[in-house]
Amino acid sequence: MFLSGCTNHDTTPEEHHRRFWKFSTHIDITLTSPTPPDDTLWDGVTQLLNRYNRRYSPMDTLSWVWQVNHRTSDTVIVDEELFDMVQQAQWGHKVLGGTFDITTAPLRHYWNTPQKSGLPNLHSAQTKEALPQLLRYTGMEHLTTIAPDTLIFSHDKSTLDVGGIAKSYVIKALKTYLLEEDIPRFIISIGGDLYLHDTTDTPFILGVQHPRKTGAVLCTLHVATGSVVTSGDYERYRRDAKGHRIHHILNPKTGYPTEENQSVTLIGNNPVTTDILSTGLLAHPVAQAEKILSALPDITAIIVDRAATVHTIQGPQSPDIRCRD
Repeated sequence: MFLSGCTNHDTTPEEHHRRFWKFSTHIDITLTSPTPPDDTLWDGVTQLLNRYNRRYSPMDTLSWVWQVNHRTSDTVIVDEELFDMVQQAQWGHKVLGGTFDITTAPLRHYWNTPQKSGLPNLHSAQTKEALPQLLRYTGMEHLTTIAPDTLIFSHDKSTLDVGGIAKSYVIKALKTYLLEEDIPRFIISIGGDLYLHDTTDTPFILGVQHPRKTGAVLCTLHVATGSVVTSGDYERYRRDAKGHRIHHILNPKTGYPTEENQSVTLIGNNPVTTDILSTGLLAHPVAQAEKILSALPDITAIIVDRAATVHTIQGPQSPDIRCRD
């Protein structure tokens, strides 16, 4: 987890936690309720997670994403939610100047596939030759949406991978479910993306992970309700043969792992927006990030740049943030 959350009081018998494994990551739900939740509530969570996994997994042959990626024509009909994901991705791609993209699966596949000499190196001649070829059919410009349910691709090799956005839709669905079940206080965590809710506006205390010191807390925040998302280069990464860091968040414009920042943490109201922006802003210098976020005043950012300098960009309703020197 990029962030760890706890309440501002000692754990009591009223707090209950369950962990699930879906979408190749841990999903943690911690909730407080007047009485212990029965198995029916947790069964509802399991059913919801299974439903999303079936709909949007690129590996499930019955999923919408699999059908898109194995289409037999340039036009494909999808369900309402996948269509909305694509439109939100198009919005993010535009706002971020191309640094958020849900068509980059071939690029990630390249970085994770062994070649004759092992996994690809960052600055090898092979990489410099391979990436321009892959960039020919990755990019949101190859994808057009026609409401309410139609996707049109301009290249037959273009594919979708909604892993970078689907978890925020799962968070939204879990949030709605827990609110319908009258749970007054809860934390949802999916792969480090958090959504917090407290009916009485009692804040949670969160620690932001230091991107270069395992287990160390860089900043603390107090958030009662909202989305807190961190993207960084320090969780899923490897070193190539020359010691260069290769991590899982790519710059779609170059095909290379982003190198501009070590981590970006965003605090906002909408889990989809914060998820998209935290990923895309990892490739932007702080000055550009400030310009982008100036049009989104309800979002607060904590950015650790490549030199490990911490920058905070705060809106008019920013939470209490305390960072170490």
